[in-house]
Amino acid sequence: MQENPIYDPFQEEDTHLTDYLIVLRKRKKLIILVFILVVLATLYATYKADPVYQSSAKLIIEKESSSSPITGERIDHESGRALEMTFNTNIKMMTSAPVIRRLIIALKLDTENNNKDLEVSFIKGVISQLKTNIKLLLKKDDVKHDIKEINDDKLQNRKMQNLIASMKNKISVGQIMNTRLLNLS
Repeated sequence: MQENPIYDPFQEEDTHLTDYLIVLRKRKKLIILVFILVVLATLYATYKADPVYQSSAKLIIEKESSSSPITGERIDHESGRALEMTFNTNIKMMTSAPVIRRLIIALKLDTENNNKDLEVSFIKGVISQLKTNIKLLLKKDDVKHDIKEINDDKLQNRKMQNLIASMKNKISVGQIMNTRLLNLS
């Protein structure tokens, strides 16, 4: 008489590599289909995403040193407060309107096509366009008279001021703690 084998949970069943290969062969079409769907979804998301261009730089702020007018020796004097003022001065200079104006001119961001490219987010661009359209609707009658009165220089200056304000919001300058470095991005 044959005995029924008793199930032993501690006894391992032998699995072979061929068992895995059989399962993979059975599901080959499903695996290929899932792979193709993932690749297509990735390609679609990549091409639909708006590009975000960002650059950053680390700048070192050196100690201010001067020489004595009598002896000609170097005098290094910089307290914590003076160092903080130096950093704040440099940060304000980097985000000042003349510096940003030179940046806009150097990168040719003041051309017609590039005004829309400053908006990083699609939603922010739509909101900006909506605000512009509402302003035009509210001042419809005044616009005809204003266009005659405002010359091209004032219009260009207004556009430049808007570009400067937009760029100023996108530039960040910060001190790296316990160093003499600034991070500009």
